[in-house]
Amino acid sequence: MTAVVEPRRSWRSTSALSFLYALRELRSGFSGFAGFLFCLALGVGGIATVGSFSQAVRSGLASEGQTLLGGDIEFALSHREATAKERAGIEKFGRISVVATLRAMATVPGKARQNVVELKAVDKNYPLFSAMEFDKNTTASAPNSSTQNIPGVKVDATLLAQLGLKVGDQLKIGNLITNVSGTISREPDRVSSGFMIGPRVLMSLETLKKTELVQPGSLIKWRYKVRFPDRDSANIDEVTKSVRAEFPTAGWQVRSRNNAAPGIKRFVDRLTVFLTLVGFTTLIVGGVGIANSVKSYVDSKRSVIATYKCLGATGNFITTVYLFQIMAIATVGIGLGMIAGIII
Repeated sequence: MTAVVEPRRSWRSTSALSFLYALRELRSGFSGFAGFLFCLALGVGGIATVGSFSQAVRSGLASEGQTLLGGDIEFALSHREATAKERAGIEKFGRISVVATLRAMATVPGKARQNVVELKAVDKNYPLFSAMEFDKNTTASAPNSSTQNIPGVKVDATLLAQLGLKVGDQLKIGNLITNVSGTISREPDRVSSGFMIGPRVLMSLETLKKTELVQPGSLIKWRYKVRFPDRDSANIDEVTKSVRAEFPTAGWQVRSRNNAAPGIKRFVDRLTVFLTLVGFTTLIVGGVGIANSVKSYVDSKRSVIATYKCLGATGNFITTVYLFQIMAIATVGIGLGMIAGIII
């Protein structure tokens, strides 16, 4: 008797047949895979959410860099103002705004009430981008509005609450008595000011000089913000190199619109790494649930597997069938997690 030898199937034809059988079994739905889908979607969704949040913050910082910084580029000096020559060297690149910041003590004349404040003195060009916004009870938009020859200042509403004041009352800063002419509702470049330990007080540079707080050794920072005539034509790196080369001993601290809020960026980067690790941990822990779901599903298919074996199916064929099923369900779980992360 001559033996009949069946032709060997190719790997591609075997895989295609396994895939076809896997789809046929999945027609009954994902019964028994609820835990699988939940664990996988939870882990992937957590990682996707962190990535989406991080990317959104980075995109926001990049698109709003000019507003957050208050200019295209900022040159800062500690303890001293720029000389006339240094200022002229900066002004040739565009319109500039001068801002001075320092901490001081604000007191209520005739009363034993005081509070640490963050002083911000600005010139008439401030802000170069966007606009300051004041509450409706503000008497004038300029930070140096005066009442009866008393210089005016704008303050955070929290300072009025802490000192028990209202708009129109007097506030002593340094050796100068000022008039609270309004409250600040929005300061466009506040986020780039760094860590603040007190409420904001906004005044003009002329008012700052009258306070007599600007003395040799005062912890004051002078910021020279530049707005380029054409955003696209100016090269920030070339401008920085040019100013540093022209004034090598000035001690400039330079920031650009591309890195307007480095503190926030560092915080977001660290938070992203931490939360991504949490997401991976959730995914790994969820792997226990995934493994149990797969084991339970395969155990429930023993009779089907036995039928396959009786019909002559090989072990590799059966393994491939259920591998395709698990991969298909895993793809659904990953897709659900990514969609949830993007929506969140």
